[in-house]
Amino acid sequence: MFQKSLSTVAGVALAIALLAGVSFAQVTTIPGSGCPRAPVPQFVGTPGIGQSIGVICPQSPPPGADFVILGAAGRPIVFDPPLACLPGCVLACDPLEIVTGNSWRAQIPNDRNLIGACFCVQCGSVQRDPTGRACIMLSAALQVCITR
Repeated sequence: MFQKSLSTVAGVALAIALLAGVSFAQVTTIPGSGCPRAPVPQFVGTPGIGQSIGVICPQSPPPGADFVILGAAGRPIVFDPPLACLPGCVLACDPLEIVTGNSWRAQIPNDRNLIGACFCVQCGSVQRDPTGRACIMLSAALQVCITR
């Protein structure tokens, strides 16, 4: 019986050691980001080195001009009308690049130095309010952390 207990303990210890070295993919919604009741973009793929990833933005009503903001999760900036379509729209990404369209795809380089690096993705669109004035709507933002 002692032998069996020892092998069970060794098996559990081995499993814990193996799991400790495994990084799980991390894609999280940044709380409080976007406009009130903002939809969450769909993340596609696994954010591991050497993998393809993408974001599909929520549908915006025509004639909206869609864009994807890529950057670092930064200090949130709150936009209200007239710039935003609704009061309390929160930009959670510190923009490094803005891509036109309602989706974005990329290949993460197979570089181990990228493991643990995080970036922010947030979708937006230029829309018209009921008076015909152009304004911005923002989706919830995602923080994506690269794993192995």
